[in-house]
Amino acid sequence: MTTPSASKDSGRGAKFGPVLPAGTLAGFVVAVLAVLVIAIASYRSSLSRYRSATLVTQTLEVLEQLKALASTVKDAETGQRGFLLTGEQPYLDPYVDASTTLPVEFQALRSATADDPEQQQQLDLLERLVGDKMAELGRTVELRRAGDAAAALAIMRTDAGKATMDRVRAVVSDMTLEEQRRLAARDLEWREASSQSTSIIWGGSAILLGLIAAAGVLAARDHRARETQVWLRVGRMGLGTRMQGEQRLDKLGANVLAYLAEYLDAQVGAVYMAAGDGCFRRFAGHALSPAAAEDESVLRPGDSLIGQAAKDGRAIHVR
Repeated sequence: MTTPSASKDSGRGAKFGPVLPAGTLAGFVVAVLAVLVIAIASYRSSLSRYRSATLVTQTLEVLEQLKALASTVKDAETGQRGFLLTGEQPYLDPYVDASTTLPVEFQALRSATADDPEQQQQLDLLERLVGDKMAELGRTVELRRAGDAAAALAIMRTDAGKATMDRVRAVVSDMTLEEQRRLAARDLEWREASSQSTSIIWGGSAILLGLIAAAGVLAARDHRARETQVWLRVGRMGLGTRMQGEQRLDKLGANVLAYLAEYLDAQVGAVYMAAGDGCFRRFAGHALSPAAAEDESVLRPGDSLIGQAAKDGRAIHVR
């Protein structure tokens, strides 16, 4: 029977108790921590992949700019030779364009390799060589414009310009090889970062699914436990109600058995009371067969299943 004090304590526990059961709360905390760890790992992996992709793009741009610069210098030399041979201005257009384009291309290369001291040093050397080459081309062009074609051709035949051009090609080749080496390394970093990111996504998804499944199991277990507690509490309250008031022993037993049979969905029931001689006497029964009603009205400890239960201390005493 539930007392007012017990009801008050139960109400206080329901009002101020934990919002979630301990198991469910622990699962929720673990899930939140797992989400945070996975989010941080994914963010760091994405940053690494983005950085690698940026470096790959930057390297490709440097390679394209080196190729364009070498082509511009070659076009300038080709235009100079055509002008020296013909004296016609259209042949000189590539040289004029190169004079305008080369400073822009060098500036772009310097910006793209700003964080690379070795390539910056190579770029300084390349800029000096290209400056020497353009100065040599400019001298011959001025001599040809002045009508001294022989002097211009004489400068060209010294092969000094060819030697400078060969050095230009060599420096461009060295810088290109270095960028290609870095491109391979950066491409490998990008692939590794992408693979790591994929692993984190799939691994994190698997972990979260596992946590969700575990949380579901814990929630179902807690729900069953709560339902069981509610069922027991309601049963105790109903039984207490049936036992209230002044009742004869047979009437009390009949009320208790009727309630328990209905609440437990039991088909047959009996209530025994310990007698002074060590036996148990039945004082109430529910749906007992006539044979059982006569044969089991008095039980000794150890007789039949009910007597053995009493002997083992598993009998229920109703007071």
